[in-house]
Amino acid sequence: MAFVAELTLTDPVLFGPTFEAVPRTECTLEDVHYVVDEQGATRYVVFWWVTGCRFTEYERALAGDPSVSEFREITEVGNRRLYRVTTRRVPPEQPLIFPLFREHDVTELETKRTAEGLHVEARFPSRGALRTFRRERDARIVIERLYTETAPSEPTELLTEKQRAALSLATDRGYFETPAEVTLEALGAECDVSPQMLSRHLRAAVKKLVEREVLAGRRGI
Repeated sequence: MAFVAELTLTDPVLFGPTFEAVPRTECTLEDVHYVVDEQGATRYVVFWWVTGCRFTEYERALAGDPSVSEFREITEVGNRRLYRVTTRRVPPEQPLIFPLFREHDVTELETKRTAEGLHVEARFPSRGALRTFRRERDARIVIERLYTETAPSEPTELLTEKQRAALSLATDRGYFETPAEVTLEALGAECDVSPQMLSRHLRAAVKKLVEREVLAGRRGI
């Protein structure tokens, strides 16, 4: 059975000098490409959003990083900036994470790079695939969390017909706005139930939806 693993690689091959120079930097991967040449060496092109540092300091650190071939800014949105960074050739004897992912049918979901390491959330087809990845990567890998994916329940499966109707009416009429645009008395009159009964339906519906979200957050194993 497939499952999701949250991992931290504490000794990434690339960008070490950059994060030593600007340790508060956080880079969130947007996209990545890589090419393997005839000698088996790999070169990465990564696109990632950079936050947590002065961009001038980050660019100065990249310029002095021996694992970086070239870089350029793509765009800036708010307090983050998207960069395109190309690495130098990495020899074939050095196993790299994304080629191994492709080899073992692992799907990358989210990747961040900080001074603490490379933080990866990925879907593995089996526990055997995770064991093989760890062995072939031959690195210090900390497993932060393992969990199985489940389809979230739809609200219509959780609520009774009366609870759904009450919740829908209250939402449409602005009962949950701040301040409320309608009273319980007015809602009750519209659907021909007492305000007390309508309140019970609403509380029960909201309680079920909140419990579903809280339990969904606790499914990690």
